[in-house]
Amino acid sequence: MTKLGFSLLKSKYDSYPFVIGEEGIHKNLLIQLHKHMSWPYYIDKKKLVMFSGDDAMWMKMYGNDIDKFTNSIK
Repeated sequence: MTKLGFSLLKSKYDSYPFVIGEEGIHKNLLIQLHKHMSWPYYIDKKKLVMFSGDDAMWMKMYGNDIDKFTNSIK
């Protein structure tokens, strides 16, 4: 979602931020998130913000590792 969409949604819905490591996110991860996420999310160079409590729970279970999380949602 865009920065504007994020600023509008974050005040209306619960959000769950996750810090992105220095390695960043590669294109394949973005493609997997786009294909398989049911709820909107916001991503920039420093963070991933989810609006689904279930997705956030799974992300935490995978140790906040975006690679492991995206491999689980295939």
